[in-house]
Amino acid sequence: MRERDHTVHRTPDPRRPRARGWGLVALVALGGACFIDQGGATGVTASEGGSSSAASTTEGDPTSEGSTSTLGTTGTSAESTATTTSTATTDTSEATSMSTSTTTTTTTSTSTTEGPLCAAPGAACDGMTPCCGSCSVCGDKGVCVADSGLCGTCETCGALGACEPALPGSACGEPFDCTTLVWGEKGGICYAIAGVIEGACTPEGTCAAADPKKCATQGPVVYACPECVLPEHNCTYGVQAAEITANSLCHTSGQTALCDDLCINDAFQSKIDARACSADGTCDSGPKTMCGDYKCDPVSNACYNKCNADSECTFTNVCVDGVCQ
Repeated sequence: MRERDHTVHRTPDPRRPRARGWGLVALVALGGACFIDQGGATGVTASEGGSSSAASTTEGDPTSEGSTSTLGTTGTSAESTATTTSTATTDTSEATSMSTSTTTTTTTSTSTTEGPLCAAPGAACDGMTPCCGSCSVCGDKGVCVADSGLCGTCETCGALGACEPALPGSACGEPFDCTTLVWGEKGGICYAIAGVIEGACTPEGTCAAADPKKCATQGPVVYACPECVLPEHNCTYGVQAAEITANSLCHTSGQTALCDDLCINDAFQSKIDARACSADGTCDSGPKTMCGDYKCDPVSNACYNKCNADSECTFTNVCVDGVCQ
């Protein structure tokens, strides 16, 4: 018997249908599409460009002789693309999920973080609960109170603890002490002006400084020398009170109409006191003149030198023929 030739170059049998070879090719193609080895299976090689090829020689098929068939390329590429896309989608979904989770966590953390609570004016307060507003402070009794001193000029601390414009006419600025000015002289006594005046807020929200001309009420005594006052002095309205002295207001020596000789009738004797103004403007007692058996006249402030009645004589004397004896 002749030995059978098994080489791929033998003459094909004309009686054998060619469809068999194509069926085999289809089977190989189907097998390549169904059995894709992710790790690189035998007979399927992944090319550098991402395509796969399968080399096959079909026995008895002249068209397959010495040729290489590229099978499953499109299917494999589609599968690979689908797999890659699925993987990328999964990775993207996971990344998006992680990002969303991170964002949600951050948002939740931010939304639950709040500043310290504060107490409204009139409410209880302490170190952990400060007072609301820019001018509300925690008082000694642990209650929030308004403090307008924390506000600006012509501002006041409102009911909500915030500074707001003060009403026109409200006091503002440095107060002025009216007692530094002279009111005037009355009966030898120099008076200052009473009280303290303050500036006032204008409708424009500015502070009009205190006007000393508004000081008017008679106040405390600056200096007094009622019996030795000079007819001309500087105790007039608006003068600085510090300028009033004994020399500017009073006689500092000699006698005046109100400070001169004075009759003093005692029970057993009478005398004339020669009073005079002193250096500080007061009326001081001076040398004494005794009236002897006679009394002194309180009108003329002189001693009697004759009598018309016993009443003009001292206690132990009587008037006899115009003479006290």
